[in-house]
Amino acid sequence: SEEERERKEEILDTFRTKLEELEVETQKFKLNVCSAMSGEALAQIRLKPTDSVLQLCEAVVKEMGEKNGGAVVSHSIIFQSEVLPQHVSLNEVGLRDGDTVYFARSPVRCLTASHDGSVCLWDFN
Repeated sequence: SEEERERKEEILDTFRTKLEELEVETQKFKLNVCSAMSGEALAQIRLKPTDSVLQLCEAVVKEMGEKNGGAVVSHSIIFQSEVLPQHVSLNEVGLRDGDTVYFARSPVRCLTASHDGSVCLWDFN
């Protein structure tokens, strides 16, 4: 009957959607994230190889529930002793499933000089 055919189509569409979600999930890999200062394990993050280093930084901050108390901080990911550029994909920088990366935070500061010879270091809090 027509109703039965529509019900089967609906079930098939649901199945296709779930299969697509599963495909995306299986493409992800797990990265171990440690503190660049202490080496302490901070998180395990699952991302796609096509995600950017910036997305990895954001995922770590979210996972840690980081609150900066209004301070402006810069986040960096370090892999094999190199700070990774944030606009590049995880795959492009050579990250693979199971790799360990290091997460660094640093306050954003600015140095200014005036015509009178004074210098000031600003901490953006």
